[in-house]
Formats: sequence, C-alpha cells, structure tokens
Amino acid sequence: MTYQWPIDPADLFAERHPQMVKTGLPPEDIENVRSRVARMWADEPGGWVYEWSALGERYADRREHERAVLAFGWARFPAITDEHKRAAYRRQLEEYALASPNFPVGFERRVVDLPHQDGVVPIALHILTPPGATADTPVILTSGGADGWKTDLHDFFTQLALKSALPVVVFDIPGTGETDVPITLESVELVGQVIEYARGLGDGRVVHVGLSMGGFFSAATGLSGLPDGAVVCGGPVEATLAPGKHWAAGANHIIGNTLGFTSVPEPAELAKAMSALSLRPLLDRDDHVPMLAINGTEDVHIPLEDTLVFAGRRATEVVLLPDTGHCAVSKFDELEDRIIDWINRTFAVRPAADRATAGAAG
Repeated sequence: MTYQWPIDPADLFAERHPQMVKTGLPPEDIENVRSRVARMWADEPGGWVYEWSALGERYADRREHERAVLAFGWARFPAITDEHKRAAYRRQLEEYALASPNFPVGFERRVVDLPHQDGVVPIALHILTPPGATADTPVILTSGGADGWKTDLHDFFTQLALKSALPVVVFDIPGTGETDVPITLESVELVGQVIEYARGLGDGRVVHVGLSMGGFFSAATGLSGLPDGAVVCGGPVEATLAPGKHWAAGANHIIGNTLGFTSVPEPAELAKAMSALSLRPLLDRDDHVPMLAINGTEDVHIPLEDTLVFAGRRATEVVLLPDTGHCAVSKFDELEDRIIDWINRTFAVRPAADRATAGAAG
C-alpha cells in the first residue's frame, strides 16, 4: 500500500498545466476538469480521480483512445494510493492497448521475468519500432519518472523512435507503474537486468535515457558502466536528495510513495531515505560510459547543480536549455533533437534521414 497526503489540487493544475497541454490534451478540456475539481482524493463529483476518469470515459466512448490514455493517466496521478486510482490505471492500460493499432510505430508489449536479489520481478516492456528500423543499430531504453509512466509519455517516446529511426524500449522505473519494487540503490541492479535484456533487441548496444526520476536511474547505470551510453534529463543525483531540500507541489510525497512508505513519513524519515539514494559514491569513481546531462534552466524540482555536477567529466556533455523547466517539458522537440544528435555523434549512428536514403537506394 501507499499513502495519501494533504494537497490542494489547484497547485497541481498550476504546476502541471504545461505538461497536460504538451502531451496532447485540449486546453478547453483541461479547463473544464479544473473548474470541477475541488478535492484531491475523493472518488465523487468534484474529486480529482472522479472528474479525470469521467473525461477519460467520454474520450473512450468517442474512440479517442490516445486522449483517453492521457485522461486516465491524470486520474491515477500523482500516485496509486487506493482502489479508485488503481481502477483508473487499469483503464489507462486498456485504452493504451486499444490505441496501439493506430500508432505510427510498431508496438509490442512484453512482460519478462528478470532476476532481482533472491527472486524474479516481472517487468512490462513497450517496444516501439519505427518504420525502416534495422537490427544493426543501438536500442534506446527509456522511462519517465515517479509520476510520468510509460503510458503517460507515449508521444515523447514515439517521437524519439520516429526521429531517431531506432527501436525504443519503454519501462516503468522501480516504485512506479507496473514495476512492483520500491526505489532503493539496490533496485538499480534490476534496471541493469532490463539493460541486459534490451541488448538482444538490436545490435547489442543500449543507450539508457531517463527523464525525471528515470534520470536518477540512467545516471546510476551510466556512472556504473552498465549501458553503452546514458542520458540524464532532469534526474535527481545529489543536491536534490540532500536534507533540507524544498519540494514543489508535493513532489517529495510522490517520491515518498515510490520509496515504499505506507503512511506519511516524518520529514526526517523521508529525508534520510532520500539522502540514502545519493549518487556521490558513483560520481567519485571513473567507471562511467559516455553520458549526456540535459535539463531546463527553470526547473522547480531539480537544482541546476544536479546537471552541472557532470561538467568536466570524461566523455560527458552538459546542456542547459533556457526558458523551460523540469525535463524541458515545454521544449520536448528540442530535447529529443539534442538527445538524438548526441546518440548519432557518440555511437557513429548515421542520422535517420541518411539511413532512409541509403535504404531506398539499396
């Protein structure tokens, strides 16, 4: 079980509105839901999960399945804390399956059992294969964060596949979505198993791209030398996890849920759990693969220090995008282009347009 915490839904609308729009919801529909929502956790008219689910059902009735995916995603946001949230997540997965035949990329869902500690953990993978993809290229392994899961950021992941012409494998990080293991330093080993599985889906090379809390994992795996390359976008690395950090819009409790707490933790208890995730021991080593650290300059969640900490490291590039916030959400197009350019340069992958031209000529 997870836990609920006091939160004003108006704060979530204010902080998340750019993301709601950027991922594909009509602004007028967002405003309609905003005008109705007065309470965060109640499953009744005026409650967050109720009103977002009602919008999702309207989309579903009109067979607008991709929009239904987004609406049910916001219904179960910010964490699955009760059966109503769990039901909204089930509906999101159902609508995603219904939407998949119309995706501009090939779609395959696999659930694989991967070893972790003394047992196995089922990991759901969404494999997005762009037209013309070949088996002799790297694979991009990617995930969102503590509240943006593989179904929520579908458009970003799809565009990453289309623009790069590389297979994109999407999974939920520990403590989120369908990955039922809390976030710990030990859970990085499980992500390492996902990387090893993904090696069999391309030419053996895997580039791990993580957004938000997913960036914590891509930073950890990249610094540990587990993938062939790693992109850290808005990931908490060290400064974010230090005691005394101020978190906006309840983000500390969103992460608190992923850490496995079952009731509202005391501030000191939560701070201790977060500081235990610090990647400073890995930063002090020199085992890392080529890395790109990138984020917006106006991030209210992740201090600039957690991007700039990578500056000056061997085989590492740092990029700060101006006039955008957490994970450069308002500049997703530029973010994708920067990531793909780095992958092409770092791994000698010809740009997608060049490969398409060569394939047509052949």
